[in-house]
Amino acid sequence: MTAERKKAELKISGMTCATCAATIQKSLLGTEGVAGADVNLGTESAGIEYDPSRVTIADLERAVTDAGYSVVHESAIVKIGGMTCVMCAKTIETALQELDGVSTVTVNLSAEKAYVTYNPRLVTLADMKHAIEAAGYQYLGLAGDEASTSEEAIRERDLQAKRRRFIVGFAVAIPLLILMYLPITWPFPMAYFMLIVSTPPFVYVSHPIFSAAYRALKNKNLTMDVMYAMGIGVAFGASVLGTFELVLTREFLFYETALMLAAFLTIGRYLEARAKGRTSEALKKLIGLQPRTATVLRDGREQALPIEEVQIEDQIVVKPGEKIPVDGTVVAGESYVDESMITGEPLPVVKRKGDEVVGGTLNTNSVLTFRATKIGKDTVLAQIIRLVE
Repeated sequence: MTAERKKAELKISGMTCATCAATIQKSLLGTEGVAGADVNLGTESAGIEYDPSRVTIADLERAVTDAGYSVVHESAIVKIGGMTCVMCAKTIETALQELDGVSTVTVNLSAEKAYVTYNPRLVTLADMKHAIEAAGYQYLGLAGDEASTSEEAIRERDLQAKRRRFIVGFAVAIPLLILMYLPITWPFPMAYFMLIVSTPPFVYVSHPIFSAAYRALKNKNLTMDVMYAMGIGVAFGASVLGTFELVLTREFLFYETALMLAAFLTIGRYLEARAKGRTSEALKKLIGLQPRTATVLRDGREQALPIEEVQIEDQIVVKPGEKIPVDGTVVAGESYVDESMITGEPLPVVKRKGDEVVGGTLNTNSVLTFRATKIGKDTVLAQIIRLVE
């Protein structure tokens, strides 16, 4: 039985004539599993009909690159919530890589971001959002979106929830632990009392742990959450069996132990989440060091342009009190520049003609004109941000 065929569209760069289109079409048709290929020079795209059981999108892209051309991709940095370990990151990578049109995925656990390269004609951000949420995690939008306030609110709510959980856990577990060792005869069975008192806080504190374990098993992963859930679940389950003397005796009562372990695990998650939040804030401060605009000399006039429009070899003017927008070499003027954000040096450094300046540093006392040598992701500041991430 023939598998159902699918259609894909690839955006291609590098074509200059009809021969180029014919070359790509021949390469695609020569790929096993391709039933048809139509390359359009005008739109610089290729429409392909293929059998997904015999050939993948990656194979189709490879056929284009083997012919000497390039497939156009877009990249996105997706913010993700709910990750707790390396296996969570692997689960998300797998979920995104299974989408047709996604070329590469790298998930950074500490930065809580996924770096995705994809074909926008085959997969959308909505598809990625659905895949992330289907795997059991939170899609928090794209890095750089104006939704940073919402992201901070979500992080703060998560921290508060974790704080409440471990406080409740310790507030109940510690008194129960003390009661276990007090030489007092109680007028009621202690086992039933501990069952009634410990069950609500145990469910409240351990719920995220069991939810994470279920999510991991659903995605066919054995993570630390599974181990944690087994440990505290067995301890609490044995206590219930001991309380009703089913298989076990009342010597097997570990209610306070199970609750204490759940609280300790939660406080660990709380400290980890708080550290991630501080890392995120540090990254935002680094990004905030870069100015949004630059004063560029073009056609003999000064023009204020968005930093994205600055090109290499542009002549840029920086007045006193302004930040240097990109990396470059001074061509005119002399001034002291505060480079403490890069070098840690407390005193401003004098910059003259021929000296290098770094984007994000502060010009203090005189006008400088410099030639841009590095822009965008190649600047020192951008590289520092990538290293921190």
